[in-house]
Amino acid sequence: MGFWQRYFLMRHAVLRLATTALLAGPALADEAPGEAVEKIAVPDSHFVIGDIVLNKQDVFDLSNPEEDRWLYRAANRFHINTRESTIRNQLLFRSGDTYDKRVVEESARILRQNKYLYDADILATRAADGIVDLVVSTRDVWSLAPELSLSRSGGETRSRFGLEETNLLGRGQRMRVLQDNDIDRTERVIEFADRHLGHSWVSLTARYSDNSDGDSSLLAVTRPFYALDTRWAAGGTLLVDDRRSKLYQFGEAAAEYRHERDYARLFGGLRLPGRGDRRARRDSRCRRRSGGARRARLPAAGHRAFATAAFGGGQPALCMTTTASRTAR
Repeated sequence: MGFWQRYFLMRHAVLRLATTALLAGPALADEAPGEAVEKIAVPDSHFVIGDIVLNKQDVFDLSNPEEDRWLYRAANRFHINTRESTIRNQLLFRSGDTYDKRVVEESARILRQNKYLYDADILATRAADGIVDLVVSTRDVWSLAPELSLSRSGGETRSRFGLEETNLLGRGQRMRVLQDNDIDRTERVIEFADRHLGHSWVSLTARYSDNSDGDSSLLAVTRPFYALDTRWAAGGTLLVDDRRSKLYQFGEAAAEYRHERDYARLFGGLRLPGRGDRRARRDSRCRRRSGGARRARLPAAGHRAFATAAFGGGQPALCMTTTASRTAR
């Protein structure tokens, strides 16, 4: 970890200590330190997933002498680690599913896409008697980021103050507040985003901007193709923007006009079946007849078809696209 990275983490830690102490208190942040996990190879046979253990690690590694300092210890104590339910909701497998290396690796990739996690890995720790136990190891990063900018040019001052939390209370939710002031306008923004609304794969983004020349609202709800074998996706976006703009002449406001914009977009997509799906259904029927365990997911093979409808200014538009999605077996 470089000097400047530690500097910014320390600066963020000071702000987080005060903020978290007011909102949550130290009782919410007690976490056991992570332990080293030994990986084993799973034989190429039909194993069933048994126990799924989470190994959550703090922001700073206190076993490292360079990070075993009072500020880093205090930051670990007051930082709210990612909740267990937040991590488990992003796994593509459950206890009782047939072990599939591709599904396990894809689950690890999904976890690593989160900005509030420094790293994530899923390892098999025991494989015996047809059962394999897995350990999901994650390490948090500092999730509170202040934004401060102050400049002066031509006798005018521009300021920008903001605060963004990318892992609100350990739930993986993002909250952002911002105030931007310049010579033309003042903007106050509040934004909230949740990639797993109600412990589902539906994501929500809501944004409201109260400006000196109007206001703007945005709402987006999406159920994406979150995995390679997801069968369908759908979503929509709604934008309402009301703004008043001025025309200047010789440095004075000569005219003012108002423009409103209402925009809506809906889309849907289906995963078209491929040869891999037919093979998976045939294997699944064979396993059911033999009393085998259920399969976690279908293999990723086939195409995805999208249909999008947009409405804005009274002019609807419709388009359809297809994309290929395959993976090596």
